[in-house]
Amino acid sequence: MRNFSITNLEQSKRLYYAGLKLSTADYIIQHSISKVSGVVDVEETPIKVERKSDLQKAEDNDSFSAAWSLGKLIYMMPDSIPSAYDEHGNAMPDEFAVFNLVMGQNSVKYVADGGRCRLRSNGSCLLDAVVEMVEMLLKEEYFDYSEDKE
Repeated sequence: MRNFSITNLEQSKRLYYAGLKLSTADYIIQHSISKVSGVVDVEETPIKVERKSDLQKAEDNDSFSAAWSLGKLIYMMPDSIPSAYDEHGNAMPDEFAVFNLVMGQNSVKYVADGGRCRLRSNGSCLLDAVVEMVEMLLKEEYFDYSEDKE
């Protein structure tokens, strides 16, 4: 059964390729793929990271991947972000406005006073929206947990 509070393999890969530090993962997932009668089945088993060596499995073994809990991703997201522009590229009335984090059932956005948004994401569940928002925060360089770029 799928646990919707921990990133799945696809979401974890998206976060990794977006630049999220593997050292921030609080879970690893052991995954196996089988094909029976033409049907592909992916089984994912989350394992809580207890020590740093647990994360080494995700780097050394193709059957393991780093994963993040919904709570950990939310904790890492900034409470607010500054910007001179809204999501449409329109200049804000002040030189820099502060956009505050607002979460809904299936959405995450950064909203300034007056209701203008800087970033917004929607998903089929909150975890989907948070994963997409973390990708955007990494791309926009609002996130402190990205891998160092050389």
